[in-house]
Amino acid sequence: MASQSKILKLTEFVTANELAAMMNVPVNQIIATCMSIGIMVSINQRMDAETIDIVAEEFGYKTEYVSAEVSESHCRRRRQRGRFGSTRTYRDRYGTR
Repeated sequence: MASQSKILKLTEFVTANELAAMMNVPVNQIIATCMSIGIMVSINQRMDAETIDIVAEEFGYKTEYVSAEVSESHCRRRRQRGRFGSTRTYRDRYGTR
């Protein structure tokens, strides 16, 4: 089961910040890794599949690419199960201003 947790299921283009969150590492480490291989990225810049593969491998992850629809339905199921905490909106919590 430990090997399954080291597989990232993602769409072809994700930002450096999103990739960092998926791997639970600081985004600065993602950016530093990219810079060490000669690729300049910013925190919100989308990275291509080849770059994602290289960076993920540096952190011991394998990548598996899925369509955006599959990714969205997976996230929706996780939210419903509570893995991302409450799905209530700001308005639900605090009312309108």
